[in-house]
Amino acid sequence: MFEKPPKTGLDPSPEPGPERIPTEIEIKEHFDRLLEGREYIDRRKLEDEQGIYLWEVTTILTPEECATIEESEGTKEYTYTRKGPHAAGNPIQTTINFSYYDAAGMPVGGGSAAQLINGTWKFFE
Repeated sequence: MFEKPPKTGLDPSPEPGPERIPTEIEIKEHFDRLLEGREYIDRRKLEDEQGIYLWEVTTILTPEECATIEESEGTKEYTYTRKGPHAAGNPIQTTINFSYYDAAGMPVGGGSAAQLINGTWKFFE
């Protein structure tokens, strides 16, 4: 019979436990924080018995964001995805990612805006 070694707190790969599921109000607050008060449009919101697992919102790019992607206009989409499994897949982490789209609707960049890590949101924007 094999036993696991005791956890020391320095284990680089701790066993994942149940993760709390963010509420709609919490997700909206994070969108508001990331968008710094700008108006946005709900594009898609999907939920199951556990809550929201996919929520996409879109806003018009600011002049600074346009300069970043070297476009004169476009949109920015934020996508909240809950750690899976659910109908949209089986993501390994709860995240809010962003994508830039040019005026023709073609994706031209993006990245990670926030991740839920051990029950706490970490923001990158």
